[in-house]
Amino acid sequence: MSDIDGFISGVSSPKRRRDAETLLALMREVTGEDPRLDGTIVAFGSYHYRYASGREGDAPAAAFSPRTAATTVYVMDGVAAHEADLALLGPHTTGVGCI
Repeated sequence: MSDIDGFISGVSSPKRRRDAETLLALMREVTGEDPRLDGTIVAFGSYHYRYASGREGDAPAAAFSPRTAATTVYVMDGVAAHEADLALLGPHTTGVGCI
């Protein structure tokens, strides 16, 4: 059993575990990347960013976390870029870069 499988099988809520399994398969297919565990975040691929201030770093290209309160999907280009699609999603909350 991989670290990812063990992590997801340890999600206590059956619904959240099922959602995590679905997201794992979808993100693996869409990104073509193998997942890696980064703390409590399941991450796929990476990209390098650089701000005008000169700050730079690396971040996952796609990621999610099956947290206790809610599953979080990280949106690297910001939630605002997906406003029309999110209107069709149903009940959800958003932050600047997460759903």
